[in-house]
Parts: sequence; C-alpha cells; structure tokens
Amino acid sequence: MRRSKKRQHESTTGPYQRSVDARQLSPGMDDYGMDDRHMDGLEGDDGDQPSPGEANFSVDVDATTLPTPNSDNQPSARRAECWRHFELFTEMVDGKSIPRAQCKYCEKILSAATSSGTGHLNRHYLAHLKNKAPAGARQTHLSFGPDGSVSTWTYDSKIAREEIAKFIVAEDLPIRMGESKHFERMIQKAFCPQYKKVSRKTTKNDITAIYRSKLSVLKQTLSTTSFSFAVTSDIWTSQHQRTSYLSVVLHYLDNNRSLNKRVIGFKLMTSHTGDAIATIILEVLREINLQSRVVSITLDNASANTTAMSILEPDLRSYVGGFVIHQRCICHVINLIVQPGMIVLDKLLNKIRRSVRIIGGNTVVKARFQDYCKAKNKPGRMFGIVKNKPGRMFGIDVKHRWNTTYLLLRQLKGYEELISIFINSMHVRMKDTDDDGDGEILILTDQDWEIATRVRKFLKPFYNATVQLSGIYYPTSCLVLEWIWKLALVLDENRSDRILSSIVKPMEEKFLKYFTAIPHLYCFALILDPRKKLEIAKVAMNSIGDAVGLDYSEAFQHVNNELYRVFRLYRTKLGGTPRVPEQTSQKKASKSSALNLWKQHTGKDQASPSSQNKSTWNPDSELNHYLVTDHTEHDPTLDGDDVDLLGWWKEKERTLPMLAHFARDILLVPASSVSSEQAFSATGRIIEERRSCLTPETVESIFCLKDWMKADERTQHRLDDQELADAVEDALAEICLTKDDGAVDPE
Repeated sequence: MRRSKKRQHESTTGPYQRSVDARQLSPGMDDYGMDDRHMDGLEGDDGDQPSPGEANFSVDVDATTLPTPNSDNQPSARRAECWRHFELFTEMVDGKSIPRAQCKYCEKILSAATSSGTGHLNRHYLAHLKNKAPAGARQTHLSFGPDGSVSTWTYDSKIAREEIAKFIVAEDLPIRMGESKHFERMIQKAFCPQYKKVSRKTTKNDITAIYRSKLSVLKQTLSTTSFSFAVTSDIWTSQHQRTSYLSVVLHYLDNNRSLNKRVIGFKLMTSHTGDAIATIILEVLREINLQSRVVSITLDNASANTTAMSILEPDLRSYVGGFVIHQRCICHVINLIVQPGMIVLDKLLNKIRRSVRIIGGNTVVKARFQDYCKAKNKPGRMFGIVKNKPGRMFGIDVKHRWNTTYLLLRQLKGYEELISIFINSMHVRMKDTDDDGDGEILILTDQDWEIATRVRKFLKPFYNATVQLSGIYYPTSCLVLEWIWKLALVLDENRSDRILSSIVKPMEEKFLKYFTAIPHLYCFALILDPRKKLEIAKVAMNSIGDAVGLDYSEAFQHVNNELYRVFRLYRTKLGGTPRVPEQTSQKKASKSSALNLWKQHTGKDQASPSSQNKSTWNPDSELNHYLVTDHTEHDPTLDGDDVDLLGWWKEKERTLPMLAHFARDILLVPASSVSSEQAFSATGRIIEERRSCLTPETVESIFCLKDWMKADERTQHRLDDQELADAVEDALAEICLTKDDGAVDPE
C-alpha cells in the first residue's frame, strides 16, 4: 500500500550527514525538466526561501530507521548516496511485493528495484538540491555601486536567466549562447561560481515570458493614454527562408507631450497582397483595442499598400468624422527620386570607385597606402592616422545604397592628391569583362575629383533630408514641405550644370511623379507651426512650382479649404466654445528658416505673417485667431529654429483647446515609416539567417522586446552600425536649412 506521508526522522551526526557544494546550487537545466514547462513567468528556479522544515539540506538519517531486509526483493544493503534522500517501502502489485522509493522532498514515488539501478534516483534528488538551495548556501555578497555605495547581493538564478535573455535580445546574439560551455566557464570564474549554463529551449521560453509580461504592461499604458495614435508599417524580409514579416508600429504622445514609438506587432506574412497587409494591421490593432483611436497610417510606396489602405479606412474612420491620414513614407520617396540619378552617376564615379577598391581590396596595397599617408603626415579622418597610429581604410560604397556613395565621397575629401599620386604610380589597367584587350591604364585626374566634389555637394541635401525626416523623438511632418522646397531648388540650380545635368533630368522626372500633388499633411503641419502658418505654406508651394515648372495656386486654395474642413470635424468631435487668448508681452519677431530660404532664393524680404490679410479673417474662431496673430511677437519660446512645437501647443490647450488637439494629432504623424538605419535601402530591413530559423512567435518576441528596451533608454534612433551611426550624427549636426543671416551652411 502506497504511503501518503513521509516518515519523519530525527537528526543525527553519523556518517550519513552530507554537506552541499555551493557550486551545485544553480539554475535548473534541461536535465531537471525545466524546458518542458509552459512559462507564464520565469518559474522553476524561483529561489524561494526554504520552509522551516526544509531549512537544512544536510540530511541526517538514523541508521536504525532504514528498513531491514524482509524479502528477497529488498537487498540487505543500500549503500549508494541516493538512499539517504528516499524513504523505502514495498507495494503489493498482483500479489507481488515491489520495492518503492519515496522522495523526502517532494514525496514522488520511484522504483527501488535493483534492476532499475540508481541513476534515476540520483538525477531526481540532485535536481532538488540545486533548485532548492538552503538559506545558508545562498551566500550574500557585498555589492559596490558606481557611486561608491555599498549594498548586499544574493545570487538568484531566475534573475540570471532573465538578464541573459535580455542581453541576447539587445545585442542580437544567438539564442544558444547561454548553453555555451565557454560562456559558462567565463561567468563562473570571473563573476559567479554558482552559475550553470542555460539551454536554448529555456532561453526561448524566458524570452517569450518576458515579452508577454512587458506586452501586458504596454497594453495597460496605452489604454490609459488619452491621445490618438499614428501607425506605421513596413515589410522585413528573410532571404534565408524566403519569408517576410510585417511590422506594425505605434507612435504616440505621453502625458508630458514626449513622442514615443513602440513596435506592437511583427507578424509572418503569407501573402503580399493589400488584403493580407490590411488583415494583419487590423488584427494587431484590435488585440490592443486601438482601432478607434488611429489618426494616420504611414506605409511605403508599394501598390499593395494603397489597396490595404482602402480596406483599412472603413474600420478606422471612427476617430474624427472619417478623417484618417494615409501617406507614403517620405524617405522611401526621396530614395526613389535619387535612384535614377545613381544609374548615370555610376559612370561618372567609375575610376574613383575602382581606385578605392584597389586600395582596400589587397592587404599589401592597403599597408603601402597607409605607410604613404604616414610619410606625408596626413591626418586621417576615416583613416584615423594621428602621428604614428595606424588607421582604418575607406569604406566601399554599395551600388544600390546611394547614401554609401555620398559617405564615401565625404570620406575622400582631403585625400584627393594622395590617392591620385598613389594610384597613378601603380599603372593599374582597367579591364572590362567584355573587353578582349588589356584595358586602359587607370589614371586619376583633377576632372575626376571635380566630378566627385560636385556630386558630393549635390547629394548632401538629399542625405541630410533623409536623416532628419526619419527622426523619432521630434515632429517630422512639419519639416517635409521645407525639405521638398529645398530639394526642388537643388534640382533647379543644377539642371544646366555641365556635370550634373545628366543626373538631374531622371531625378526631376521622379520628383514630379511624387510631388505634383503635395500631401495635405505636410501643408497642415507647416501651417500649425506658429512661426510660418498659411503665408509661408503659400511661399513654399509657389517656390516649388517655380523651381520645377508647376502651378500650385489651385493646390494651395484646396489646402486652405481642407484645413478648415478638417478643423470643423475636430470642433464637432470635441464641442465646446472657442476662447480667444489674451496677448502677452511684446518681443521683436524672430527670423524663421523658411523666411530666410525665401530671401535667399528671391533676394527679397517676405512680409511678416502678421501683416497680411488680417481683414479677411473672422477672429471669432480658434483657427482664425491663430492664423491672424503674430505669435512670434509675443512668445520668446518661438525665437530661432530649435522650437518645441509640441510643448508650445501644450501651453495653448487652455486658450485654443480644439486647435491644440488638432495640432497635436498632425504633429504626431511621422513622415517616415523607417528609422535612420533603414531609410536608405530595403537591405536595412532583412532578418538575419540565425533569426529566420526561429518560429514566428519567437521572432516577434525578439523584435518587439529589442524595440521596447531601446524605447526605455530613448535610443531607438541609434544605429547598430557604429561607423554609419557616426556619419548620421555628423549629418544631423550639419543640418540647418539656413543660418540667422540667411546664408546656406558651407560644405
């Protein structure tokens, strides 16, 4: 008959007493059944303090309590270590006496027959010793903080596993890293002797558990946010499995009016049709119950996305009277404008590209060139040559990523003469694959470098526009119209250039394709900048038209009408009585970058917005009052180009509540669906091979978790590629449409 309760023993100090090595007290592994459990949390190695009855695992067994042999089925001697951790008894089965062993820790009954051996008993009790360390073995250590503070610290296997999972996600490491014996040895010898390796399956379970926990917190946070949401979506590809994933990203404001971004879905796509895209986006939004609070959706330029938007609109029309903004990602559009020019550019830069590949493609040549630079005492930028320190080589541009061409040309600046002398002395022949001859000798001339300089200056505004408009933590929709304006001027100024004219023509054709009709979002956002408003929007549209040969007069009138129509939708939604603000202290009007750009282009001063058309507006509405009031005269926070527009509108919520709500929604909308590291090419949105082998659920957990961890640190805009990150940082530092005196930034 099975025993339902363990036999209690009195403690002795005989030869059966055993101490536990602290190195054995570590996280549970596959051997202990951890991986087969579904984890809602990180259970298993919970590190709970033992109960009073289990306070000491130096188990004492009274020899007199061990069963005496009473049958042939029970041997006369049980000398193995495992028997100290089990209670022996016999059970009658079909008239036969069968020996059993009951665990003293969990009361589980196992076979004690001699034919079964003791391996299963050893594994069972050792698992308990490791998973339930006694209080005395969980040694407390002193921890010294970076500020000099001292605190106590106790090793917790649950925390260790959680941090390993987070580390793997954050650094894009293989999931199997935790089971590496070398990683285990490094942690044990350098940091914590109690650590034991964590299996790949356990790590995947931990990642899923952390993801579910954080998703629950995120849902709660989003449900308490009182503002609207902007959605962006993009497709990621897996070249290894030939599969695709659709990311669904939320952009929203917190109560401090700070912009936030969160990836809320990363779903496997079985089809690239518009219907499939719409289904995934709606599924993700409904899971968090946000479909009624979406004000905009930003997608890339694929035709399927237009179909998807037509399917999505009926389900998203409940926010403000059916007003839902659908726009193309501006960074994709800029990329598409530049690409046709790059086909021509390949021929113009052919000799310079070959020279860079010759230097960087051979170890001996590379070393000779570095020695040559040192001999000339050339301070390196990309080389990093300072005195006798060796430096890095120039990067090699990627054919389909025009930004790498710009970065390469920028790196070469200052090395023109050195590279020419070095390459020309090598007498390298340029042999084409379809050429039967030896090819002509590669000779770099001043004309080659003149072309490189002109191309670098030409591409610079396109590069800077892409970097700035892919920002995350500041409004970008209000910047687009001015960047379109500047890019139109760049095309106009170089249309007749003897070097660049062949590049400008195909780019201008693409420009007209996408900006013959300028999206209303960009116009609304510029108008809701209190330094610019309707007058500067009109100036910008007219200047773009002059540059590319279009008439935007009717388009501007349509923008004006739409502005009032949409504002009336907000007024209907919000209700209430408009209130007119009181004017405050006077201040001299500041110069805006848009006005300076107008002055530079026309040579004329544009009248201040407050001096025009005051008689045409009815000051009884919030929108009218905003448009006729020169806020720059009364508000010092609007001085200069670096203005917190979201903060400014927050201050106007009391006096212009409906318009402030409208402005908040418009400024919330991101101009780009991708961040800086993906803005230049689709190659930035590729899932690595080691990730593509994972299940879709694990892939989603990893991608969402990494984004949320970066969000906690406000580093979602940073690139993993440090070299490219430095280049983007330099570009952001250079970005300024005009200085205070209206002069364009020098190269």
